[in-house]
Amino acid sequence: MILRGEGKRAVNQLVIKKARLVQTDKINEIVSKTIKETYPKYYSNEVVDFFMELHNRDNIHNDILEDNTYVIGCGALILGTGTMNQNAISRVYVTPDNQHEGIGTKLMDYLEKEIIKNYSYVNIEASLPATEFYRKRGYELLKQAEHSVANGKLLSYSIMRKREFDIDPALYNAPS
Repeated sequence: MILRGEGKRAVNQLVIKKARLVQTDKINEIVSKTIKETYPKYYSNEVVDFFMELHNRDNIHNDILEDNTYVIGCGALILGTGTMNQNAISRVYVTPDNQHEGIGTKLMDYLEKEIIKNYSYVNIEASLPATEFYRKRGYELLKQAEHSVANGKLLSYSIMRKREFDIDPALYNAPS
């Protein structure tokens, strides 16, 4: 709870940067902790295990190598991470102790603005715990999807798209 009670001023002081390889373990720690603490409230153990494998250290490392991953924090302190590839955002996680403080919102604002420089919309595949967050940000449900995991269990998630932004994509020369 680094920012609790410090309000918008503290969030405004946070910096978003491209992730560096030396941050791989810290990013993996944030992602793993968030999955382990949050996802069991929504999903079976098999689905939680699937997410742990999907967002494992090697996949995080590869996304950093491809220059697709960002971190948000202050100095050496990393409070969240997000990845973008073309017009898709993925692996957005904020430390459980710092959720609901505006950190994820600031990170998403940044990632969306980067994407609309070249695209007119943003896609995201949202887990059950994140779907409402994205809906409030203006994402529309395109499709409810399922993916089979171990022991016949199903992962349910939302495929979503955002087309409306607070800034004009034409300012960034994005196709309409």
